[in-house]
Amino acid sequence: MNVNDVSWAGSDGTMFRSLFYIPKNVTDEKSSIAVIVIEGGDSTSDQFTTWSIKFARRGYIVLDFDKLREGYSESVAGIKELGNEIKKLN
Repeated sequence: MNVNDVSWAGSDGTMFRSLFYIPKNVTDEKSSIAVIVIEGGDSTSDQFTTWSIKFARRGYIVLDFDKLREGYSESVAGIKELGNEIKKLN
């Protein structure tokens, strides 16, 4: 699988971070179901790496991101920007 560390700037300039897991069998011609992992409490994407890898090994595309004000993400803006970054990956 390929794991990409994806960061993007929110509308107020703050940075957001996610890990994007793409199984080897996913290509432009062969898509897959996507799973978005959003941690609860004060968890970060790094704490859910094991789950993300398990999903990706089973053929799912996984977006595991640090939610607002957690891990490497900084602010309360950015949900719209997250959607725009996901669209760019197509």
